[in-house]
Amino acid sequence: MDVQPHLELRHDEIDLREVFTVLWNGRWTIIGLVLVAAVVAGVGGRLFLTSTYEAVATLLIMPPTYQSAIEPESLALETYRDLALTPAIATRVVEALQLVNKKSEPLTAGEILRRVEVEISAPQVRRDESVQKVGILKIKVSWNDPIIARDIANTW
Repeated sequence: MDVQPHLELRHDEIDLREVFTVLWNGRWTIIGLVLVAAVVAGVGGRLFLTSTYEAVATLLIMPPTYQSAIEPESLALETYRDLALTPAIATRVVEALQLVNKKSEPLTAGEILRRVEVEISAPQVRRDESVQKVGILKIKVSWNDPIIARDIANTW
């Protein structure tokens, strides 16, 4: 007696009506989960993230316009940036604004220098056949209080 195994072919199909019906029946669960996720994200963002504000002070560096027999050499724009980021200037800013940490101790130069960036740009300005370099120095301060960020940038 010959016994042949019975092979049954199945076709797996996705019926979009069934999928839509399942989603429609669970609509309140889906809406509830979305609302809970939104509330948790909003509250978590408020509690765990701190706001950071940025203030920018812009300085224009121009070569002297006087004429003399001895004309001094202008400093390179990178020198101005390096001078602006010295601990001595940071310490003066801390003293002038009386900046303190959470323990009411004066901030160190390193603590304030981490929050300050100095960028330079050098557009070319043509004046009477001679080209003079003009530098723009931007001091950007990031702080959690917008008033303090503004005061640091302006004092710097």
